[in-house]
Amino acid sequence: MSPAHFHRRDVLRTSAIGLASGVAGCVRFSSPEPPDPPPFGPPGTDWPMYGYDHGTTGHSPNATGPQSEPTLEWGIEPSDGKAPGFAIHDDIMIVSGDDTLRCFDLTAGEQRWSTDIEGPAGVALDAECCYVRGDGTQLNAYRLDDGGVQWKVNADGELLAPVLSDGEMYVLDGSEVVRSIDTNTGDVQWQTTVESDIFTNSPTICHLSTDGTYLAVSTFGTVVVLDTDNGTERVRLPSASRPVGVIVADGVLYLSGRTLRAWDIERDELLWEQDLESLTTYSIGLSRDIVYAGVDTFRMFDRASGEPRSQIGLDSREMIHLPVRGENTVFIASGQGGILSDINAIDVGDTSLQWHLNFDGGSAANLAVVGDRLLVAAVEGGLYSFSD
Repeated sequence: MSPAHFHRRDVLRTSAIGLASGVAGCVRFSSPEPPDPPPFGPPGTDWPMYGYDHGTTGHSPNATGPQSEPTLEWGIEPSDGKAPGFAIHDDIMIVSGDDTLRCFDLTAGEQRWSTDIEGPAGVALDAECCYVRGDGTQLNAYRLDDGGVQWKVNADGELLAPVLSDGEMYVLDGSEVVRSIDTNTGDVQWQTTVESDIFTNSPTICHLSTDGTYLAVSTFGTVVVLDTDNGTERVRLPSASRPVGVIVADGVLYLSGRTLRAWDIERDELLWEQDLESLTTYSIGLSRDIVYAGVDTFRMFDRASGEPRSQIGLDSREMIHLPVRGENTVFIASGQGGILSDINAIDVGDTSLQWHLNFDGGSAANLAVVGDRLLVAAVEGGLYSFSD
């Protein structure tokens, strides 16, 4: 099956909008400088897992994304009508749906191979294989070149997106078991059970610290930090709300819910806390010196002190999330009534709105910035690539 190539006017209505016309409110607290690229993360041509890197920061420092009015390069038809998971290495893009794993050429959007899986499934990849739920509670490694199975690991329940770092993979299943797996062999290095305060049979995503030392597991009502050497529990915190956004970087745990908190893992103490003045915020981003968060407004906070840097409101939109950052631009989806139909590009230096587009492909479920491209996965199952 080949992808459907949509005409640009059928999927988006794009207009470059200046700060005065496109921004409902912008409050400046200071003048944030563009942060230096952090000392972690894969190349700007890759998006190997959910949240870009194993810290789920959403920050690809060597990618730019569209800097001016974007155009649609290609669109991929939904395979099952559900939001796809995807990951990218060089020109290879792996897309996972509810029952199909597909490999596409990133430049043309043309399919290379496909194989049946049992999902829905998050996906992660390295230079050799992609890692995804294959059949029921089984985690499979599929070769990128032909889609063949490299190895299989049985789990005890539903699996979500794994995280990768230096040949190790960490994944949580529905029975609240966390496993460390060697990506070369599929051998389980260690496993441990993380009991949440509120039972759920649906796991959430693991978050690995930037130095690979800590693994944060967020379940409904609880966030637990494990030592990656052996799975020993280091910190257990109640989350302020459900669901909760989590990032681990440089020994600090960042949590967003009704509040935004920074927690020192080694000292097991609160560094700072900010009231987000919203019901729940679960999608956050991080760069060298800025934490991004927001629902009714998009906000930037100083990473060290928690002090507000700036905030921006977009046409009175009531829901703003999915922050993804390139070199100098933050890309966010916004909308009303739970429908994220607008994509916005905000300059990191002066918080001005660079451009805005109305996304007619549905409601945005996930964003990624790869090179000069911005990829938008829709709740309805489509995947779309935009560039200058």
